[in-house]
Amino acid sequence: MEALSWMPGAVCLPTPTREALAELPEITAPKSGQRAYGVNTACIQTDDDLAAALLWHYTQAVQCIAEQLERVDLLIDVSLIDAYPQNWSVSASWKPFFKLDRRHIAAFSIEQVWRECLRDRGIRLAIHRLDGTNISDIHYNLNDVEFNKHKYLHIIDTYDASLHPSDNKRDYSPIRTQPVWPNVSERVAVLGAGGPIPTSAIELLKQNHAVVLCDHEPLETIASRGAPHQPKGAPLPELPIQPPHREDTFDILDRAALRTAMTGCATLVNCACTRYTQNDFRVNTVGALAAAEEAIAAGVKRIVTTGPQVITLEPYTGFHHDHDVPIDTPGRPGCNPYGLSKHIGQELVRVLCEHSDAQGITLLFNGLATPESIHKIDYMTSFDDAARAIQAAVEAEAAGITYAALHIPAAMPHGHFRLDRIKNVLGWLPTDQLPSIWQSDV
Repeated sequence: MEALSWMPGAVCLPTPTREALAELPEITAPKSGQRAYGVNTACIQTDDDLAAALLWHYTQAVQCIAEQLERVDLLIDVSLIDAYPQNWSVSASWKPFFKLDRRHIAAFSIEQVWRECLRDRGIRLAIHRLDGTNISDIHYNLNDVEFNKHKYLHIIDTYDASLHPSDNKRDYSPIRTQPVWPNVSERVAVLGAGGPIPTSAIELLKQNHAVVLCDHEPLETIASRGAPHQPKGAPLPELPIQPPHREDTFDILDRAALRTAMTGCATLVNCACTRYTQNDFRVNTVGALAAAEEAIAAGVKRIVTTGPQVITLEPYTGFHHDHDVPIDTPGRPGCNPYGLSKHIGQELVRVLCEHSDAQGITLLFNGLATPESIHKIDYMTSFDDAARAIQAAVEAEAAGITYAALHIPAAMPHGHFRLDRIKNVLGWLPTDQLPSIWQSDV
């Protein structure tokens, strides 16, 4: 069994393209062995460390699929379930609640990379939560019969609570206060403000709010470049920015700039993203973590995040062939680097909200349609509805919600997706039915 450990500064393989991911084998036949990876969370101290570790583990997971391995053992040096009852059941859909230190965040994020990448790929994944990752001295049962009872995901928790007396019986539940919504007239910060989805919403938000428009490059540069990878007619930033609105330009991991931009804001709308680049985990995962942490520290009471839908995104996993799919169905990003990195970032926002009195609302989209360009797929949303969804997420009362992830497709009558959860949380529903997708021209 080959054993590897991630160390700071490790060289990452190139991020696979979407075409390369589609060519990975669907099942692992013939079988070709077993590999173990140690996760030394003590080495993951900075935001850049975490981004590099996630990219490294992601590329290793893709390589394991390409090599058609039979089994992967992931050895993590902290446990995520030390606050849970002894008989707590851990399944493939488990949404853990854990203490917010850097090591637990790193352990959770790396575990999610392996869980989602290997889900439905026919590779057995065993996750060993240890008090250390000395791979040369592993004591766990490799009994095949016992392992097969768990099908493809096996949690082996060897966390010894007696070695961590300060953690015993600790209550991680926050004392929550209920924010008062709608927060009409209060300031809103928008990250990734030059993208077409936030651009479509900003003009609506300006009607009731002072908006801080933040991006990693000037909005004038983005507007002059256009949107070559977006549908024809996709919205571009409207300039100039007039008071009381303002523009801030900074990198998403510049925590001081994040705090400055969000100070005095009631809501953060995080639309920042990269797609299929080596920065995906840096921006989409660690950037979401940093933005949410700084937002909560600045007193922001609601964090709205946007991302790609991950329930029918990849061909090997998800709910392609199901009917009446609930709109808050758990995400299944597979090994799509864009969808996976956004999904993990959104899960970190969920945990942060559960530890604070901030609310989290995630809005998930797929194809975006303009009157000039409508793709004939069953998961489309108009830019106008995307804008209205963001406005609703900023201003809805959403009483009693700690965190909700909502897919926002058009209200098409084919019955694939149910939209009732959107109405329950946001008090709003998509209005553009995009009939050219489902109505015959004959």
